[in-house]
Amino acid sequence: MKSENPSNRKTYYRKSQFNSFVFFVMLLIFVVLTKAPMPLVIMLSFFALLTAYSAIQIRLVVSPEGVEYYQVGYSVKTTWDNVARVGEIPAGRIMAEGLILYQPALFVDSWACWRKIYTNTWQINSFVAFQTRLVRKRTWTGHKKYAPHLFARK
Repeated sequence: MKSENPSNRKTYYRKSQFNSFVFFVMLLIFVVLTKAPMPLVIMLSFFALLTAYSAIQIRLVVSPEGVEYYQVGYSVKTTWDNVARVGEIPAGRIMAEGLILYQPALFVDSWACWRKIYTNTWQINSFVAFQTRLVRKRTWTGHKKYAPHLFARK
């Protein structure tokens, strides 16, 4: 579903993941300067690298063809025609705003096959919420021309 013109694609990254990475790096520097035990240094290094990797991997791509959400281990890719509406969806233990789809569009990486059990259990057919209402407003309302049916008043 890649757009022929890359300038039509807009990519959004989760800032909270980057903030977590900065936190772990600062904590790691503090631990190294205080000469903490090596296992603690190794553990914090691992968490810093993990959050850096997830900060790069977790992203939302919006284009004229559709919308794509990339998470570590899985992705959701769909065309605008498959999006029924914007609504509340389960996001862990809370409800968050996301895109409700007509047909499931979940793709699980082969190394993360354990997630298939989770997705089959919950029958996920909705788009994972990306961030807060602020991001939703900036993202979705900025792309009304791609999916005007999502914003039509009823």
